[in-house]
Amino acid sequence: MTRRPLHLSGALFAVLALPPVARQLESSMAGHMAVQVPLLVLCGILAFGAVPESVRRRLAAWDRHGLVGLGLALSAMAYWMLPRWLDAALADPVVELAKFVTVPLLWGMPLAWAWSRLGLVGRGFVAAHLVALAWVLGWFYANAPARMCANYLLEEQQTLGSALLALGTAGALAGLLRVVVGAPRPAADGQPLRLDGTHVLGNH
Repeated sequence: MTRRPLHLSGALFAVLALPPVARQLESSMAGHMAVQVPLLVLCGILAFGAVPESVRRRLAAWDRHGLVGLGLALSAMAYWMLPRWLDAALADPVVELAKFVTVPLLWGMPLAWAWSRLGLVGRGFVAAHLVALAWVLGWFYANAPARMCANYLLEEQQTLGSALLALGTAGALAGLLRVVVGAPRPAADGQPLRLDGTHVLGNH
Protein backbone atom coordinates (compact mmCIF):
# COMPACT_ATOMS: atom_id res chain seq x y z
CA MET A 1 0.00 0.00 0.00
CA THR A 2 1.29 3.45 -0.89
CA ARG A 3 2.56 5.71 1.87
CA ARG A 4 1.63 8.85 -0.04
CA PRO A 5 -1.50 9.54 2.06
CA LEU A 6 0.55 9.30 5.25
CA HIS A 7 3.19 11.65 3.85
CA LEU A 8 0.54 14.18 2.83
CA SER A 9 -1.10 13.92 6.24
CA GLY A 10 2.22 14.34 8.04
CA ALA A 11 3.21 17.33 5.93
CA LEU A 12 -0.11 19.08 6.52
CA PHE A 13 0.02 18.30 10.24
CA ALA A 14 3.58 19.63 10.50
CA VAL A 15 2.57 22.90 8.84
CA LEU A 16 -0.47 23.30 11.10
CA ALA A 17 1.66 22.60 14.18
CA LEU A 18 4.19 25.33 13.35
CA PRO A 19 3.79 27.96 16.09
CA PRO A 20 3.44 30.92 13.66
CA VAL A 21 0.79 29.06 11.64
CA ALA A 22 -1.08 27.90 14.73
CA ARG A 23 -1.04 31.40 16.22
CA GLN A 24 -2.26 32.95 12.97
CA LEU A 25 -5.17 30.53 12.59
CA GLU A 26 -6.10 30.74 16.26
CA SER A 27 -5.98 34.54 16.25
CA SER A 28 -9.56 34.58 14.93
CA MET A 29 -12.53 32.43 15.86
CA ALA A 30 -13.27 31.68 12.20
CA GLY A 31 -9.68 30.63 11.57
CA HIS A 32 -9.70 28.42 14.65
CA MET A 33 -13.00 26.59 14.17
CA ALA A 34 -13.61 26.84 10.42
CA VAL A 35 -10.03 26.42 9.13
CA GLN A 36 -7.64 24.85 11.63
CA VAL A 37 -9.98 22.21 13.06
CA PRO A 38 -11.27 21.03 9.63
CA LEU A 39 -7.68 20.80 8.36
CA LEU A 40 -6.79 18.65 11.36
CA VAL A 41 -9.76 16.45 10.47
CA LEU A 42 -8.36 16.25 6.94
CA CYS A 43 -5.04 15.08 8.40
CA GLY A 44 -6.86 12.13 9.92
CA ILE A 45 -8.77 11.39 6.71
CA LEU A 46 -5.55 11.37 4.69
CA ALA A 47 -3.76 9.23 7.27
CA PHE A 48 -6.52 6.63 7.08
CA GLY A 49 -5.66 6.16 3.42
CA ALA A 50 -2.39 4.53 4.54
CA VAL A 51 -4.02 2.01 6.90
CA PRO A 52 -3.08 -1.51 5.69
CA GLU A 53 -5.75 -3.70 4.16
CA SER A 54 -5.25 -6.29 6.90
CA VAL A 55 -6.21 -3.71 9.52
CA ARG A 56 -9.25 -2.67 7.49
CA ARG A 57 -10.42 -6.27 7.36
CA ARG A 58 -10.14 -6.58 11.13
CA LEU A 59 -12.06 -3.34 11.55
CA ALA A 60 -14.76 -4.58 9.21
CA ALA A 61 -15.16 -7.73 11.30
CA TRP A 62 -16.62 -5.77 14.22
CA ASP A 63 -17.78 -2.55 12.55
CA ARG A 64 -19.06 -3.76 9.21
CA HIS A 65 -21.25 -0.74 8.49
CA GLY A 66 -19.00 1.89 10.04
CA LEU A 67 -21.50 2.89 12.73
CA VAL A 68 -18.98 2.66 15.56
CA GLY A 69 -16.57 4.86 13.64
CA LEU A 70 -19.35 7.30 12.85
CA GLY A 71 -20.37 7.50 16.50
CA LEU A 72 -16.79 8.14 17.56
CA ALA A 73 -16.32 10.84 14.92
CA LEU A 74 -19.57 12.61 15.83
CA SER A 75 -18.69 12.47 19.54
CA ALA A 76 -15.29 14.04 18.91
CA MET A 77 -16.91 16.66 16.68
CA ALA A 78 -19.48 17.56 19.34
CA TYR A 79 -16.70 17.91 21.91
CA TRP A 80 -14.40 20.15 19.91
CA MET A 81 -17.18 22.33 18.51
CA LEU A 82 -17.99 23.57 22.02
CA PRO A 83 -16.76 27.16 22.50
CA ARG A 84 -15.33 26.40 25.94
CA TRP A 85 -12.77 24.03 24.42
CA LEU A 86 -11.66 26.64 21.89
CA ASP A 87 -10.97 28.91 24.84
CA ALA A 88 -9.26 26.13 26.77
CA ALA A 89 -7.00 25.29 23.82
CA LEU A 90 -5.77 28.89 23.75
CA ALA A 91 -5.12 29.04 27.47
CA ASP A 92 -3.80 25.55 28.25
CA PRO A 93 -0.98 23.89 26.24
CA VAL A 94 -2.21 20.47 27.37
CA VAL A 95 -5.63 21.07 25.83
CA GLU A 96 -3.98 22.45 22.69
CA LEU A 97 -1.90 19.27 22.40
CA ALA A 98 -5.00 17.15 23.00
CA LYS A 99 -6.75 18.97 20.16
CA PHE A 100 -3.91 18.31 17.73
CA VAL A 101 -3.86 14.62 18.67
CA THR A 102 -7.53 13.74 19.09
CA VAL A 103 -9.06 15.66 16.18
CA PRO A 104 -7.15 13.64 13.53
CA LEU A 105 -7.25 10.34 15.44
CA LEU A 106 -10.76 10.39 16.91
CA TRP A 107 -12.57 12.53 14.34
CA GLY A 108 -10.80 12.38 10.99
CA MET A 109 -9.77 8.72 10.84
CA PRO A 110 -13.06 7.30 12.20
CA LEU A 111 -14.98 9.55 9.80
CA ALA A 112 -12.97 8.23 6.84
CA TRP A 113 -13.58 4.66 7.97
CA ALA A 114 -17.31 5.20 8.49
CA TRP A 115 -17.71 6.98 5.15
CA SER A 116 -16.04 4.07 3.34
CA ARG A 117 -18.50 1.59 4.88
CA LEU A 118 -21.77 3.52 4.77
CA GLY A 119 -24.24 3.09 1.94
CA LEU A 120 -25.77 5.95 0.00
CA VAL A 121 -28.52 6.46 2.58
CA GLY A 122 -26.02 6.56 5.43
CA ARG A 123 -23.78 8.97 3.58
CA GLY A 124 -26.75 11.16 2.79
CA PHE A 125 -27.71 11.19 6.47
CA VAL A 126 -24.20 12.21 7.53
CA ALA A 127 -23.98 14.91 4.86
CA ALA A 128 -27.40 16.30 5.79
CA HIS A 129 -26.43 16.28 9.47
CA LEU A 130 -23.25 18.25 8.79
CA VAL A 131 -25.07 20.79 6.64
CA ALA A 132 -27.78 21.25 9.26
CA LEU A 133 -25.17 21.58 12.00
CA ALA A 134 -23.31 24.25 10.04
CA TRP A 135 -26.54 26.20 9.54
CA VAL A 136 -27.63 25.92 13.17
CA LEU A 137 -24.24 26.88 14.57
CA GLY A 138 -23.84 29.59 11.95
CA TRP A 139 -27.18 31.16 12.83
CA PHE A 140 -26.41 30.88 16.54
CA TYR A 141 -22.98 32.51 16.32
CA ALA A 142 -24.17 35.19 13.93
CA ASN A 143 -27.08 36.21 16.17
CA ALA A 144 -25.91 35.51 19.72
CA PRO A 145 -26.01 38.75 21.74
CA ALA A 146 -23.03 37.81 23.91
CA ARG A 147 -19.61 36.29 23.36
CA MET A 148 -19.38 32.51 23.62
CA CYS A 149 -15.56 32.54 23.84
CA ALA A 150 -13.74 34.81 26.26
CA ASN A 151 -10.75 35.08 23.91
CA TYR A 152 -12.67 36.26 20.84
CA LEU A 153 -14.62 39.45 20.20
CA LEU A 154 -18.31 39.46 19.35
CA GLU A 155 -17.47 40.62 15.81
CA GLU A 156 -15.21 37.59 15.32
CA GLN A 157 -17.99 35.35 16.54
CA GLN A 158 -20.37 36.88 14.01
CA THR A 159 -17.78 36.38 11.26
CA LEU A 160 -17.58 32.71 12.19
CA GLY A 161 -21.36 32.52 12.04
CA SER A 162 -21.38 33.93 8.52
CA ALA A 163 -18.61 31.52 7.48
CA LEU A 164 -20.52 28.51 8.83
CA LEU A 165 -23.71 29.60 7.08
CA ALA A 166 -21.77 29.91 3.83
CA LEU A 167 -20.15 26.49 4.32
CA GLY A 168 -23.52 24.92 5.05
CA THR A 169 -25.03 26.46 1.94
CA ALA A 170 -22.09 25.32 -0.18
CA GLY A 171 -22.47 21.81 1.22
CA ALA A 172 -26.18 21.77 0.48
CA LEU A 173 -25.60 22.94 -3.10
CA ALA A 174 -22.87 20.33 -3.58
CA GLY A 175 -25.22 17.64 -2.29
CA LEU A 176 -27.98 18.80 -4.60
CA LEU A 177 -25.54 18.71 -7.52
CA ARG A 178 -24.55 15.15 -6.62
CA VAL A 179 -28.22 14.13 -6.65
CA VAL A 180 -28.79 15.77 -10.03
CA VAL A 181 -25.60 14.48 -11.65
CA GLY A 182 -25.58 11.11 -9.90
CA ALA A 183 -23.35 9.84 -7.10
CA PRO A 184 -20.93 6.90 -7.36
CA ARG A 185 -21.73 3.76 -5.42
CA PRO A 186 -19.81 3.17 -2.18
CA ALA A 187 -16.78 0.92 -2.60
CA ALA A 188 -17.40 -2.72 -1.82
CA ASP A 189 -13.95 -3.18 -0.28
CA GLY A 190 -14.21 -0.41 2.29
CA GLN A 191 -11.95 2.07 0.49
CA PRO A 192 -12.88 5.78 0.49
CA LEU A 193 -13.98 7.14 -2.87
CA ARG A 194 -13.36 10.37 -4.73
CA LEU A 195 -16.25 12.26 -6.24
CA ASP A 196 -15.55 10.50 -9.54
CA GLY A 197 -15.90 7.08 -7.92
CA THR A 198 -12.21 6.12 -7.99
CA HIS A 199 -10.35 5.20 -4.83
CA VAL A 200 -8.90 8.03 -2.78
CA LEU A 201 -5.19 8.68 -3.19
CA GLY A 202 -4.58 5.67 -5.37
CA ASN A 203 -4.79 2.99 -2.70
CA HIS A 204 -5.10 0.37 -5.44
